[in-house]
Amino acid sequence: MMKIWLLLVGLLFAALCSAQEQESVDALRPPTLLGKMAPEYPVQKWINRESKKSDKKLTLLYFWSTSNPTAAYIDIPRFNKFAKEFGDKLNIIGLSDDAPEFISDIEPALEFPYAYAPEAVKNFKIKIPGYCYIIDPRGKVIYEGFPLLEGETITEKFLKKLIKKHYKKK
Repeated sequence: MMKIWLLLVGLLFAALCSAQEQESVDALRPPTLLGKMAPEYPVQKWINRESKKSDKKLTLLYFWSTSNPTAAYIDIPRFNKFAKEFGDKLNIIGLSDDAPEFISDIEPALEFPYAYAPEAVKNFKIKIPGYCYIIDPRGKVIYEGFPLLEGETITEKFLKKLIKKHYKKK
């Protein structure tokens, strides 16, 4: 009987911890834009090269910061790979409100366009770096989330599926 009681208490504790963890993550999310038209993402200064909006490609907006080590060690190498693999069907744009001189320090590491865009960060109401949106060619948000979080992970398989569904050929 004592083992059953301990097991039930343990399960309850685990459920409460999981709920608190989800609430913590949810508190970091900006208001949802899923299914809505994306706000404007004006760029104050392109750091490595300019990216043009396209009505033929999906656009992945990656809001990042030099203060976030996840960006440097995990996200950027993955997005570099995706930019090479899907570049003809997917724009990847890194946007940051870090001062341009800090962004420029990691310029060689980024193989996709990135920019100083504090107004874009404000328009999307980004609370913490590392958040992403994927926008379809019409400007509608079709994905939002933390690209490494379970259930929101941006993978090669995930991108292939989105591209197949949304890519327009000339």
